[in-house]
Amino acid sequence: MSRIIKSSLVTEAIEENNKVQSNNIEDNYFEKQFLQKKTEILNEANNRKEDIIKKANIEAQKIIDQANESAERVLQDTYDKSAQIIDEFREKGYEEGYQGGYNDGKNKSELLINEAIEIKEDVIKSRKQMLETLEEDIIEVVIKSCSKVINRLYDEDKEIILSIIQKGLDNLNNPSKICIKTSKEDYDFLEMYKNKINAMANSVEKIEIVIDKHIHKGGIIIETPEGSVDVGIDTQINELEKILKELLNSE
Repeated sequence: MSRIIKSSLVTEAIEENNKVQSNNIEDNYFEKQFLQKKTEILNEANNRKEDIIKKANIEAQKIIDQANESAERVLQDTYDKSAQIIDEFREKGYEEGYQGGYNDGKNKSELLINEAIEIKEDVIKSRKQMLETLEEDIIEVVIKSCSKVINRLYDEDKEIILSIIQKGLDNLNNPSKICIKTSKEDYDFLEMYKNKINAMANSVEKIEIVIDKHIHKGGIIIETPEGSVDVGIDTQINELEKILKELLNSE
């Protein structure tokens, strides 16, 4: 009888071990899938960024060239007018006193030159502002594209959210209990997979899943007695945005 009981316990232990291994394999699969998709999105975003920057630079260069031509034309016209004024006042100076007429002409020409310089400085300032605006537009376009891709991926395979939770659990220091705050759209799904989440969090004795009305679809906040971590879809997109800004600023 004792052997039968022991045999039964061994069988249960083996089955439980196999179950844990199976869960680990699935967790690794979803985590790898999520990381792979994230890498693909980053690569796609980077390629798109390069293309957008190239096109933006071409358009910007056209505007800059036109602005420079306009500024140079203004300067040239100003210098021509200045020379003409000086000549006129020089001739007038011979009649009314050379120095006085020459100084009047010089003062007028300097005013025109200063005006032309101000115009050119305005052109340079406008060019700088235009390039800064282009950079902001590039980031906005890429982030919108990434957001669409990530949300589409999430809608097609909601189990991706389990990998996100796993990532959050990996950043926690073995808490005894956790509270997973989620949206009403994701609550039923997480409740259905509560046992799987429990298996992912080995040291956790108690897991609670609650709806937070302030959290949108795809949002996940894991709370522990020591603190909380936000691992939601929007947070992932914000991380991508930071990476893209760093990429853009490194150009």
